[in-house]
Order: sequence, then C-alpha cells, then structure tokens
Amino acid sequence: MRATGTRVRLTYPEGFTGIYSGELALQGTAEQSRLSGEVRLVRGVYSKDIELTSLLGFGSREYAGTDAELLPENVFLEVGLVSHGNVWMRNKLVQVEARLDLHVGGELVQPELTGRIELFEDGKLTFRDVDYRILRGSLEFMDLERINPYLELTAETDVEEYNITLHLEGTLDDFEYPLTSAPSLSEQDIISLLLTGQTLTELGKS
Repeated sequence: MRATGTRVRLTYPEGFTGIYSGELALQGTAEQSRLSGEVRLVRGVYSKDIELTSLLGFGSREYAGTDAELLPENVFLEVGLVSHGNVWMRNKLVQVEARLDLHVGGELVQPELTGRIELFEDGKLTFRDVDYRILRGSLEFMDLERINPYLELTAETDVEEYNITLHLEGTLDDFEYPLTSAPSLSEQDIISLLLTGQTLTELGKS
C-alpha cells in the first residue's frame, strides 16, 4: 500500500506545526510490516516556550501510557525526513531557521531517530537573560535509546567594547557552556560584565 501527500498540515509534537509532502509505502503482513519512504518538511514552526535547562534528561524512544496501547506492534520504520530550510524555532529561548536530514528507524512503538539538524547563521539565542547572535549550530541525533542529541552552538554578544562568545557543547543531559571574550577577560569578569555591564575590577573601583 502506498500513500502520497502534498502540503499536508500536521501539528505534532506539541508546539510544532509542519507542512509535509512525500510518499510512504507499507509492506508486509498483519504480523509484521515495514513503513518506508521519504517525507519533505516544506515549512515548520516550533513555538512552544522552553528553557534550555528544562531539557535536561528529556527524551524517550517509547510512547507513554495509552499512546503506546493505540499503536500496532511489529511495524518497522525506514523513513527519511528532510528539509533544506524554512523550519523555524520561535520562542523565548531561540529564534532561528534550520535545515534537517533525519532518519526514523526502529519500531512504531519504539522509534529511533538519527541524523542532523543544522542551524542557520544570524538567529537569536536568549541564555540566562542575555541575547546572543547565533554564528553556527547543530544537533546530531545518535542515541538510539532516547532522543538526546549532541548539541554544538556558538553565539556572540557585545557589551561595551567587549565581544563575548558563548559555546554550548554536549548532550542535553550533560553540556558545557564556556564563555570567552575579545579583549580577553576571565570567565568571572565576563559573567560580571553580562550581569552588571562592568567587570569585577570596574565594580571594585566604583
């Protein structure tokens, strides 16, 4: 059985609305089948407000409770999900466009997500009440047990004569976010500058 869709609108997961085109094929028997094909995300917007720190420990490859009970077992997945752009995240945390090349495998009741999402330059990230310009960023999905991508993101902001760079790197449950500046300052001075507009030395003189 084959199904073709053109500009189909779907709101899933919560907070994300997408328009999709593509072709899927379901082959097999009632005991075991495979769903395969490629879906193109023509346009998408994720608008649900989140905090970066609230994502710690997030992600599961199983559906919860009654959701899983409604899905048939032994339906295996081989589906590509691609987009060359026009996919947006617009909320209090970030405003940025992205492109993606993802693969959905595993079973329908326990899907496995792999692939890459790449962020476009010049988006905006708000981290700890500071606005940054996104220079580059990506999420690599490699964990087959749960949705826990490896994040790499570099963003910058300017305070007085200082250019401050934030580098986020790691998985959502274990990431680091060092700060550097030009001209060079200690991380304590950078934090003081971001919070008060002055370095620790300048605060000591005032």
